Amino acid sequence: HIAVNNLVAEGTSWGIPERLARARVEQLVNELPTALKRATAEIAAPANLVTQLQKRLQRLGSGMTAAPMEESSTT
Repeated sequence: HIAVNNLVAEGTSWGIPERLARARVEQLVNELPTALKRATAEIAAPANLVTQLQKRLQRLGSGMTAAPMEESSTT
């Protein structure tokens, strides 16, 4: 809670009323787990796509059949 108090103190030094600063800091702290999950998912999505493309290229390279390209061209 030291960090919360420091942020509240910084807000009040900018002229924000303490009650308002504390409410906003606590709201941000409560939103933090969701924001971290969202950011982690956004970071993981491109990596997962790259992995899927690498696997498909490996299958194509080894002569195994992959999904026909015609399916993806209709989108």
